[in-house]
Amino acid sequence: MDFKLVAPDADRRKLVAYLDANPEWSRLASTGGTFLFYRHSSFRADQRIEIPADDNPVFAQEDRRTCATAAHIINAVALGMPTSATPNAVAKEALRRLAAHTDVPATATGQETAR
Repeated sequence: MDFKLVAPDADRRKLVAYLDANPEWSRLASTGGTFLFYRHSSFRADQRIEIPADDNPVFAQEDRRTCATAAHIINAVALGMPTSATPNAVAKEALRRLAAHTDVPATATGQETAR
């Protein structure tokens, strides 16, 4: 299986593009238009991630945190790690795979694999 990671600081547009293009993620009905919700095929029914629905400058700082949390969960899932894994653990696993040149996840730059 080909894995891809998203940049830890990916913005709303990059996250939505990644999630919409990945068949393992499905968009759920949103409530009130504030957030877009996605569920991975491996998630329980009560699990989801949220992405800001728009680029409202009033909420820029909160949106960055929300996007960082979503990127972390996306990457943990892509690496086969639990969503409760710390950001540090996810980064270490990505670097370990890169160093070992096995199942190297690529960032959302359009690369199929990183070498």
